[in-house]
Amino acid sequence: MVIQFTLQSLIFFVFCVLGITVTLLLIPILLNMGKISGMIRGILEANKDSLSKCISKAPDIVENIEKISINMRETTDKINMSAPVILKDVESITGAVKEGVEATNNVIENVGLAINETVSAYKKDALTVVNYLHIFEEVITIIYRNFFSGKQSGK
Repeated sequence: MVIQFTLQSLIFFVFCVLGITVTLLLIPILLNMGKISGMIRGILEANKDSLSKCISKAPDIVENIEKISINMRETTDKINMSAPVILKDVESITGAVKEGVEATNNVIENVGLAINETVSAYKKDALTVVNYLHIFEEVITIIYRNFFSGKQSGK
């Protein structure tokens, strides 16, 4: 006995078998999806008010995010423009501070040397309290000249 099939009926048979197989495999998946959608529906109904509040505030949040991003762009542009100027200012300030520290160091060294010279000169001859008062007077005079006369000549 010979059974003959046309190509069209063979393709139809194969598609029917595939359709039945896919349907049988999809039935448990569809049942599970139905259960999951029921659970999701319950969760959504329980949180309906909260979700409504969140969704109603979403446009404001997006608008705020846009404003923040615009402000960030403007701020970074300003920083890019002002950073070199700030660095130059910092460099000049550090140079001025360095010069000031060096000048102060020189004044302190000069005061120290002058005080040592004055004290050693008076120590040789200092036997009374009056001489010690003269030493103190000389030290104050040296300090005054070094600190206050330098400011006037610097102006």
